Amino acid sequence: GENLILIDSVSKRFSACGARIGALISRNRGIMQGALKLAQARLSVATLDQLGAAALYGVDPGYFDATRNEYRRRRDTCYRKLLEIPGIVTTEPQGAFYMFPSIKRFGMTSEEFATRLLREEKVAVVPGTAFGACGEGYLRISYAYSLEDLKVALGRLERFIEKLRNEDKASC
Repeated sequence: GENLILIDSVSKRFSACGARIGALISRNRGIMQGALKLAQARLSVATLDQLGAAALYGVDPGYFDATRNEYRRRRDTCYRKLLEIPGIVTTEPQGAFYMFPSIKRFGMTSEEFATRLLREEKVAVVPGTAFGACGEGYLRISYAYSLEDLKVALGRLERFIEKLRNEDKASC
């Protein structure tokens, strides 16, 4: 009925990071009129992007199985590795392209942790506070990268945390 709103995104469906194109479908006239005003005012996508997005819908259906399996491998690899790192607490994502582990045990804000990790180990993560105040003490770790890059980054994260533990021992 009128309460149903369906949203689809090329960026999520086709792993096309940064592609800001999709669909909003509803029988709710008020929602659709408001969305149309926004789209006409500033959110319209360039013609070239529209053509590229339309072409994606012609991919072989096997693409989705292969992509789903690849993301599952990446998720499982990240999840298993994070569980092995002392002090990291996380849950297994069921439909995202990222992990949101807790780093509360390390005595610094998520922004401080992310900044030091980037400076010292050249690994970029997003502080949880980028997603609101409740994200403090968490990191967003994307697994939309190659499995090889993820393994390297997770190894560097583990090394960084080992350094943090050694700093704690030295200060006692």
